[in-house]
Amino acid sequence: MPPNMVDDQFLHEYSVCSSSLTLDHERLRVQLVLIAQLAGITVNRPGALLALRYGDLPVTLLRDPSGTNVPKVLVEFKFQKTKTYRGPKDPNTFPIPEVCNDSCLPFCPQIVLLGLMFADNAFESCHLTGPDRLFRLHVPRHLHQLELPIKESLRRVPVYRAVEQTAYGYGISPTTEATGGWLRQQFRRWGEATGFELPLKPYGFRRGNGEALDSSAHISDAQPNIILQHGNSGVFERNYLSRYITQDTQAVYRRLEPQTAVIRVASGMMRSIDVRQPTALTSAQLREVDQHPELQLLLRTRRGLAVRIRTAHGTLKNAKGTDLYSTFKSIWKEHHKRQKALRKARLKSIKGQFRKEQALADIERQLDGTSSNQIDGEDVETEDTAAQSLATISHRQYQTTNSIQGLSASLLFRSRRPSSSTVLNRVSS
Repeated sequence: MPPNMVDDQFLHEYSVCSSSLTLDHERLRVQLVLIAQLAGITVNRPGALLALRYGDLPVTLLRDPSGTNVPKVLVEFKFQKTKTYRGPKDPNTFPIPEVCNDSCLPFCPQIVLLGLMFADNAFESCHLTGPDRLFRLHVPRHLHQLELPIKESLRRVPVYRAVEQTAYGYGISPTTEATGGWLRQQFRRWGEATGFELPLKPYGFRRGNGEALDSSAHISDAQPNIILQHGNSGVFERNYLSRYITQDTQAVYRRLEPQTAVIRVASGMMRSIDVRQPTALTSAQLREVDQHPELQLLLRTRRGLAVRIRTAHGTLKNAKGTDLYSTFKSIWKEHHKRQKALRKARLKSIKGQFRKEQALADIERQLDGTSSNQIDGEDVETEDTAAQSLATISHRQYQTTNSIQGLSASLLFRSRRPSSSTVLNRVSS
């Protein structure tokens, strides 16, 4: 079976939008396009693609490494379901940056995914309801990224869902994952509608990128094994190569110029810096941790042993070498160990809560017109002047999204809005 290269993919992506392929719901058409894109870009197996949940897809605005005020939209795909032959494998995370001058925006995986996310109202911010709101956001100057939190209630909801029959016809199940059998059947019908002589299969896209990876000058000899999850090449791949894919596999598959600077920022630690983040527990939080039932039990036990030691030996020092003292020291160490672990866990929880709530606050303040750029009450950034160009961009449909060459960075960023809206409208129809 020959591989499906990117040229083939664009041919039958246009075919999937025609009336020759009938589907029970328009969302299924959009799902097929996204599965084909990700099968090629990430080289993942169909089972891993279908298992994607919204919680596996963090969306972030990154500061542009080239220095413009226009952020880069980054979607990270973490594939939790891996082939278990010869043991389970660590999940790979694929960063997929936006291609601002993409000649075919409606088939950009970011555009398609964002359309699905907006259709499902997946973002935590009540203001982040559509592409027009998303492309108004910017990264505050004191940060390197702006995270867009996903609703907790949707984190385990499948992205690709099955169709179900209702009293009013066919609808999309809110929780049921699409099956591999459905996917194979739809790809076969898709290939027939396109006119391929041989059957179209999901694995064809995986093989297509495998061939592209093998021939790319931008991919090292070792990285294809990590990306494809093939178990060769020894200790270096198992212990040194990052499971966060540090190459622009979208560019490799689609024959684009790799966005090395964006991927470098995405895979580095600097993007997570936020000087507002808590670094230690407050006195009140420390006292709250100390009231934990487990710590209180250990503390009472320790104090009881101390009383017994003083009754029998006068002082703790005099009791050294006795079984009672050994028990006391063991309880003391356990109390100290658990106290340290609980404090660490509490600080981690507070940091995680801060990241989520602060990201929401930054989004809300930008979208409701108030400043989100303060540290200790002082503004550190003026309003993004690029937002003034919003009114100059009209809503384009599929036939107009291909004419975007020569636009400024700001206009290119916002030219993606109508394409996301088109996908949203199609999914919601």
